[in-house]
Amino acid sequence: MTIAILSICESGTGNTTSARRVGRHLEAAGHTIRYICLRESTEEVMHDLENAHSDLIIGFHAYGSGKHLLHTQIPYVIIFGGTDINELPKDAEKLHVMTHVVQSAQQCIAYSEAVEAKAKTLWPNITNKLSIIEQGVAVQPSSFSLRQALSLETTDILFLLPAGLRDVKDPLYLIEEVQKWRDEDAHINLVIIGVKRDPLYAEKVQSIANASQCIHLLDVIAQEDLHAAMQDASIVLNTSKSEGCCNTILEAMALGTPVMARAIPGNIAIVEHEITGLVFDAPEQWREQAEKLISNTTLQESLSQNALQYMKEHHDPGVERKKYQKLLHTINMPL
Repeated sequence: MTIAILSICESGTGNTTSARRVGRHLEAAGHTIRYICLRESTEEVMHDLENAHSDLIIGFHAYGSGKHLLHTQIPYVIIFGGTDINELPKDAEKLHVMTHVVQSAQQCIAYSEAVEAKAKTLWPNITNKLSIIEQGVAVQPSSFSLRQALSLETTDILFLLPAGLRDVKDPLYLIEEVQKWRDEDAHINLVIIGVKRDPLYAEKVQSIANASQCIHLLDVIAQEDLHAAMQDASIVLNTSKSEGCCNTILEAMALGTPVMARAIPGNIAIVEHEITGLVFDAPEQWREQAEKLISNTTLQESLSQNALQYMKEHHDPGVERKKYQKLLHTINMPL
């Protein structure tokens, strides 16, 4: 079978990481994979899909991919993103598009029980074709040293925030609290690494970083280098307003680095407070918890070990591979 995987195809994003991983799983089962990049023009996307001679399409995001898939007769599977569930239903027009898309899809995939539950609330009639496939995570750190690249000492506190530079990822959420803390402790540093998805927003983040001694902004780096940077970090953060299932939080957990995540449904689904990580719902609470974590090595070790066990039980790439391969047997192909 020739399978087209429709995603944003942008280096350094969770969307692309997941798309490539799913593609490898299906290639291992003998299928031919074609990666199709989302574009503004539906005509261009349809042209690419036709040239790929696809038997099946796997579309990432019910709206991002779905608005194009409305125009195809090729069977397709939808993988929900966080914005599909948490943000876009607030827009009546986008909800209308997603409703048509999920009802026409052969199968719909959620990354967690939280996403599945919300999808069932939005579209009760898709229950029989909605399933959970938890993301598989494999990490391969390079020899890259983030501390060395930034001339930081081993005694410096390094908070790492891998996040696309756009409003929904809210990389500026903790800025004021970090700067206050830095005024009291010269060892405090926040490093933001991410794709410049929104040029105006990216310019704002860059301006703040340029004016600060403790805020460091880096362009996207290779995934292996990012994994190494996570190992170098004191704590890995997520400050998003909306997430489906955050790849970078899972990767940090798989590397044994403590994680702190904003208390939103997608994060709470994978980070259990004071068990596998810490969650916060205000910048002041973040600082209070971060100070506690930095000074408590027993808590650090407990979170790390629990997170590693959680990853082993829920995010094994081998299990994910079998589920996607099995999924293909449920697809009704046209005669």
